[in-house]
Amino acid sequence: MKVHFQKQIWKGKFSYLVGYETINQYKEVEFTMEFTLDNERISGTSYDDESKDYFDEPATVNGFYKEKTISFILKYPCSYFLNDNGEIELDKNNEHPDIHYLGILDDSGKFIQGTWEITTWVEDQDHYEDIIEIANGEFQMNRIK
Repeated sequence: MKVHFQKQIWKGKFSYLVGYETINQYKEVEFTMEFTLDNERISGTSYDDESKDYFDEPATVNGFYKEKTISFILKYPCSYFLNDNGEIELDKNNEHPDIHYLGILDDSGKFIQGTWEITTWVEDQDHYEDIIEIANGEFQMNRIK
C-alpha cells in the first residue's frame, strides 16, 4: 500500500552516555518529531528539550520506512557540543554530523524503538592528530497524531 503525504507527530526520548566514568550514567532527552510519509520516504523536523532553545530552527529528519523498519538521519542546524560545565555551545561555522537512527515499528503502528549513532572527529591535542569518536544510544517514540 502506498501512502501519500500522511503527516504524523511523534513524541519520544533518546538517551546518551554522560562522560566516560561509568556505563550507567545515561541521560534521557525528550523530543517531538513531525514528519510526512510519502510512499516509503520520510521528511520532517524534530526538536528536543535539551537543544531547542539554542537554535532558530528545528533539526531536519530525512529517511525511509519499509514494512516495520524505519531509518532516518537527523541533522541539527549547526554543530554543537556540551562543554566541560555541561552547557551547550554552538559552532555556527560547522555542520553538525549526521545522526543515524534505526528503529522497529511495533504491531500497533504507534511505537518505535531503536538505536542511534553519530561519528565525529575529535582533535587529540597531545598527539596532534584527529581521532574518530563514535557515540550511540537508544531511542523510543510514540505516535500522537
